[in-house]
Formats: sequence, structure tokens, C-alpha cells
Amino acid sequence: MLSTINNILGVLTLALGGIAAISLLVGGIGIMNTMATPKAVFSQVKSLFGQFFWLFLFLLLSVSFSALPPPFALPV
Repeated sequence: MLSTINNILGVLTLALGGIAAISLLVGGIGIMNTMATPKAVFSQVKSLFGQFFWLFLFLLLSVSFSALPPPFALPV
């Protein structure tokens, strides 16, 4: 009985963690888009590509570091 409850809580924890990770990712992309839009209105294509390249790189690094277990994650 106790092992069943622990299994259910483990699955529930993983499901809620996945939902939280997806919502943080979507929120981060929305914030990046909002910050990049005023700069991109009068930008050239080359500088616009550079801006989104760096935004994508920082997003990739932040997601990869947040996926690490706590002993290996960078301190905030």
C-alpha cells in the first residue's frame, strides 16, 4: 500500500515538474521575443540573425544547465 502511494507521488512529481519546465520555457521565449522586438523593428537582416542566434544560444545553455542535477548545477 505504501509503495503504491510512493509510486503515484513519484509519477505526479514528474508530471508536475514537466509541466513547470514547459511553462518556464514558453515564458522565457515570450520574454525574449518581447525584448528583441523593439530592436528588430529597424534592424537589418544580418543583425537580426545575430540577435536571435545569441538568444537561442543563451536559451540552450540555460535549459541545459537547469537540467543538471543540483550538485552539478551552477550556483545562482
